[in-house]
Amino acid sequence: MKANSNKKKLSLSFICVLTVLAIMSAPAAMAEVKLRMLSTWAAGTDDGVDLGAIPFAKRVEELSGGEVTIEFFGPAAVPAFRQFDAIEHRVFDMLFTHTAYHADSVKVGMGLDLAEGSAQVRRECGLTKAVNDAYLAKSNLSYLAQFPTGHGYRLYLAKAMNEEGGPIEGFRIRGTDFYNPVIHGMGASSVRVSSAETYTAAQRGMIDGAFNGSGALGTLEKLSWNEVMSYAVEPALGEVVYALFVNKDSWDELDEDVRKIIRQAIEEAQVERREKGIERDRRGMKKFPAAGVKIVELKGDDREAFEDFYYDGIAQNYVLDANPEHGPKIMKALECLRDRSEG
Repeated sequence: MKANSNKKKLSLSFICVLTVLAIMSAPAAMAEVKLRMLSTWAAGTDDGVDLGAIPFAKRVEELSGGEVTIEFFGPAAVPAFRQFDAIEHRVFDMLFTHTAYHADSVKVGMGLDLAEGSAQVRRECGLTKAVNDAYLAKSNLSYLAQFPTGHGYRLYLAKAMNEEGGPIEGFRIRGTDFYNPVIHGMGASSVRVSSAETYTAAQRGMIDGAFNGSGALGTLEKLSWNEVMSYAVEPALGEVVYALFVNKDSWDELDEDVRKIIRQAIEEAQVERREKGIERDRRGMKKFPAAGVKIVELKGDDREAFEDFYYDGIAQNYVLDANPEHGPKIMKALECLRDRSEG
């Protein structure tokens, strides 16, 4: 009887030890995390948000089982050109934007649009890291991810290109510092007009054309430029790339399992965003003829000059001259990206 009693005690002790070990080895429940993401565009007003930022936030919530949520805020919360400061001072945790909106703070981000390529190839070429290093050197923001759109910057014209001389020589093109190397290089003049006033400027004959990075379908559906501009010039230049930033302190305070979920959601959203962007641009191009837009293609020396003025001008102005320390590393990554996309 005594032996049986001892066996029962040993069995109970063994069970208790196993229970304690099981509790100790079980994965800890993920603590609830709430992040606040600011966007340069309101939901429903831009493909970048609707196809990138919002699906990314939803995917984070799905992957975390609802434990990690990202609340979305548009420009009504903070105007577009003040959003960079809001993230740096941690009024919000994340920012979905385009680097053009804070080029006065960190200029090199504009170089991301120079060449075509998926987010994966951009990571493999070291471009995301090189740009992130440049931002961290000047701010408290980490460049978390690139969201390539699958389409470039396309020039739209209100009149036919020249049959003699340069194809747009003497044209008045709505310009910014970003587009000016191409505009001036091709013999056109740059006219300062806000993006919101472009339609009216073309309608009144103040400009003969303008560049746009919304993709073909966005140009038709959201801007209606086909009503005032009848020509779409090929090739489109580079690739429009949206950016996701995070406040460095916000990011450093997250547990590694939360960061892994965010990274996974980013990679999935990046692929989906670019695939949909490519499809939408192709669909818009097919709609051009019925919408009264004729596609005209630059060829030979004109095409080469058009692309070179874009690439070389932005590389010099926005990357190399703007940041002698990090610029060369960014350009090396961009050349890798360019070689991969052409190969």
